[in-house]
Amino acid sequence: MPLTLSEIKPGNSCRVVGWSSNLSDRLLELGLIPGSMIDVVRKAPFGDPVVYKVKNCQLAISRVEAARIFVRVLRDARPQSPDYDEKD
Repeated sequence: MPLTLSEIKPGNSCRVVGWSSNLSDRLLELGLIPGSMIDVVRKAPFGDPVVYKVKNCQLAISRVEAARIFVRVLRDARPQSPDYDEKD
């Protein structure tokens, strides 16, 4: 099962793979369609809304609406653990 946009942390990038049937038409018109790349920019102080970058525009979307958008993570910006070793 894919992740929802509301689950992606700031600093990460993802690609839209689908949405639930009750997604706002406004979000579709803003470019949140399958294949669109999204960068998670930052969360508001209390966690809602979240700012996303889509096609060189920044959009503030509520977590409720973001939970209706299904995505695949492209880049995870979380730091690696200190035990991480790249040896093969």
